[in-house]
Amino acid sequence: MKKKLKWVLVSLILFVLILVISIGIITSNESKTNEVKEEEFIFKEEKDNQEEKKDQPLDEETKVFVDIKGAVLNPGVYEIEKDKKIIDVVSLAGGLLEEANTTTINLAKKVQNEMVIIVYTNEEINKAMRDGQAINKIDNTCVCPKIKNDACINNNTKNEENNESNTTTPIQEIININTATASDFDKLPGIGASKAEAIIQYREEHGSFSKIEDLKEISGIGDALFEKIKDYITV
Repeated sequence: MKKKLKWVLVSLILFVLILVISIGIITSNESKTNEVKEEEFIFKEEKDNQEEKKDQPLDEETKVFVDIKGAVLNPGVYEIEKDKKIIDVVSLAGGLLEEANTTTINLAKKVQNEMVIIVYTNEEINKAMRDGQAINKIDNTCVCPKIKNDACINNNTKNEENNESNTTTPIQEIININTATASDFDKLPGIGASKAEAIIQYREEHGSFSKIEDLKEISGIGDALFEKIKDYITV
């Protein structure tokens, strides 16, 4: 009887051991299977991300390259986030030189890939005006030489191109107020036929103008109007 009980206990112990080992093996296999599945999922996700990035069009890239020239400390090509503005490119280039003239460009304009930004000097703008190389002047703020400049206010918005009321007729030469005709004066922004005749009449009565500021002596030509035309006239 004791021998039978002994064998029963031994058999029970062996059964428990075999059961524990079996459970351990099954658990280990399941863990390895889960690890393999997780690695496969991570690999597939990384592959999908790479494919998505590869197929991503250029306009969805976050960086652009911009070429800035002229009156800045360090002209050159710079890489910058595409949501930045021209003023940020100027900062990257070390800032403006003392002789820089920013009235001709829109510093708040967003940058674009392969954009060309030219910051002119005061001398360059004045020379362009004197030589008749200036193109359309918008709201008395833009005078750009006839070369490609993506930062020029002329190229800023489609609204300016489609709305003629926001632009003036391009002036190709400086007008001498002592020799100009009524039709010459009529080309100036804000000077219509009546003001043109008034200028000529004043000139006939008082003689030649000694300086362009003398135009303000004529009724209807105040400081605001003079500011619009002063860059286009001489004596």
